[in-house]
Amino acid sequence: MKTCYNCGVKNFETSTTCSRCNQPIYEKNSHFQYSNVPSIPHIQKDGTILTESGLSTAVKVSMLCITISLAITFITFLILWIITLTLPNAQVEALLLLIYMLSFFIPTLIALFMTISYFNKINDHEPIGIGFKICAIIFVGILPGVLMLCDSGNGYKTIHVQPQQNPTPPQENESISITTLKEYKELLDAGIITQEEFDAKKKQILDL
Repeated sequence: MKTCYNCGVKNFETSTTCSRCNQPIYEKNSHFQYSNVPSIPHIQKDGTILTESGLSTAVKVSMLCITISLAITFITFLILWIITLTLPNAQVEALLLLIYMLSFFIPTLIALFMTISYFNKINDHEPIGIGFKICAIIFVGILPGVLMLCDSGNGYKTIHVQPQQNPTPPQENESISITTLKEYKELLDAGIITQEEFDAKKKQILDL
């Protein structure tokens, strides 16, 4: 059985769309499952809608900015190091630039790994543990880590939707009115009610 990660309903293995929410069924480990389709809310079993929160978007933006800035700094030191190697009598400067470059290489890899992991957790609706949030503060930055700690919904917020009552179609109303009117006509013919009572009910039913 395939599980729809939009509403949680079990579907047949051959199914490509969910029988409940009519959304495409994706594999859980597919990191690009939402790349070609518009973002859709996650419908829970109790009918509430689970949608991405503003804190989650802020975390994504801050993590991307920090990762890109680290990558740019690393590339800058790399270019300077290569240029220094071509200069004569610049071994000390080249060694210092190499140390600076390596000091940015490892944080860049860690920040990139944690950024990709966070995006995947949000897309797969996986819980974000306290350990991950603390590691984000240490290895990525204080801002995204604090935002994760403040986000009690793990990147999502629940919207309670009041169910809408569908009005009775006009055809059904008309058929009910005609049936009720026939019953009162039978009561009139049987002498149970008077003509005046029948006329009053007729006006009431037909809204005359």
